[in-house]
Amino acid sequence: MLIPRESGSSTPTNASATAIALNMITDNCVIVRKLLKSMSFKQGRKYDDPASASQIQGFINFHQLNMDEVLVPTKDFKSFNEFFYRELKPGARPCSAPDNPHIVVSPADCRSVVFNRLDEAQRIWVKGREFSVERLLGDAYPQDAKRYHGGALGIMRLAPQDYHRFHIPVDGIMGEPKLIEGEYYTVNPMAIRSALDVYGENIRYVVPIDSTTHGRVMVICVGAMMVGSTVITRKAGERVHRAEELGYFKFGGSTLLLLFEPGVVQFDDDMVNNSNTALETLIRVGMSIGHSPGIAPHTPDMQKENPTNAEKQEAKRRIEGSLAPSRTAKGVDMAATVS
Repeated sequence: MLIPRESGSSTPTNASATAIALNMITDNCVIVRKLLKSMSFKQGRKYDDPASASQIQGFINFHQLNMDEVLVPTKDFKSFNEFFYRELKPGARPCSAPDNPHIVVSPADCRSVVFNRLDEAQRIWVKGREFSVERLLGDAYPQDAKRYHGGALGIMRLAPQDYHRFHIPVDGIMGEPKLIEGEYYTVNPMAIRSALDVYGENIRYVVPIDSTTHGRVMVICVGAMMVGSTVITRKAGERVHRAEELGYFKFGGSTLLLLFEPGVVQFDDDMVNNSNTALETLIRVGMSIGHSPGIAPHTPDMQKENPTNAEKQEAKRRIEGSLAPSRTAKGVDMAATVS
């Protein structure tokens, strides 16, 4: 289930296809692993081909994407992938509480669950038998694993229709991004809540940020089935600020994990309450997701008790695309033009 933060109305998500794929994957079949990797590479090449640009408008129509916030005109994208990791106009994703570094912000337009303790995450959401901080950080930062025992975990899942650039969650100095090679399993909730350790096995970048107020924060960029590649656009040693760009995912679904040391962050209550009942919360880049303990939360971003009809409709559009009631844009019925 998924709940948009703006509207507060839960929406079921369709996971039947994932259930079929998951039954194959959990057999640990070498053939399936090789097939997923091959499919992901093949899909990446396909969407880098200029011929793939012909699929852009159909994708926009089906998902009812808001192209007014995109930096360049649709006609200027030379391939589907260029469109997929599109940039937005300045100010399209403002940083909440920009002058307060104690506020942690969302690094992505995503479906999120957050847990103030790792053991809560493992009880409710991350069911992989072998999941651990040590496996998650792998050989990238093994020396840091112990500092996160009993820490907090934020999980940000991006669906294909989401904006696929990801951003900085805390102010600080960025460390060296390190790549861990791995598999290309789906990051759908059904897979995460199975015995498979998706986060500890999938290909991923580990990016440390030595923050000004939240200790050393690990941003883990997890590739997934059909993800062409992950690109980090910032460099080690740079001073980074909340809501600035960190990188982007090429085509596919993907996930970001935020790993905090114990006692340095308290996630926003509305998101914690949703997560404790296994509900993902739909959020945007720059929204508050948490704050330093003892510091007041940024309440304007929290779930509204009485959302407007416009906010409800926008939430439905983000989740359902053309399956939501049609809207008219520039005289065209978007839901009636799916190719």
